[in-house]
Amino acid sequence: MAKKLNATTQIVREAMRITSKDVKAPKAVRDGKVFKEMTKRIKNPPKDPVVNKKLKKKLSKLIDDLIAPEFRKEALDIMLKSNKERIGELFYYYYSGKENIACLVIDFAKSELVKKKKMKQHKKDQFGKPF
Repeated sequence: MAKKLNATTQIVREAMRITSKDVKAPKAVRDGKVFKEMTKRIKNPPKDPVVNKKLKKKLSKLIDDLIAPEFRKEALDIMLKSNKERIGELFYYYYSGKENIACLVIDFAKSELVKKKKMKQHKKDQFGKPF
């Protein structure tokens, strides 16, 4: 019994079948090299970083203003690994004048990263215990 393919793979294969019949199609398309490359990208999509250089500078300035000097490195590391929603919440609460809630956002982001096993919680860590 044939393995069931997902919808994207079926669409790509159908497109390959149509273009491989076309005389004008490049040799790479007719040989299936393009199909192999497309399926590789579908199965393993490239991971775009959430934080670019410009956002990293803004996060660094915000954390420098918000967090005590001895805890800034940990806070920045947490936010660089965090998702878009947490970064957005941090900026929102900071610019709304709610600095305490912004610190809670960092705590909550750390606890999420620990649950996802992207970070480890150590006894000496200052973040990760929101309540």
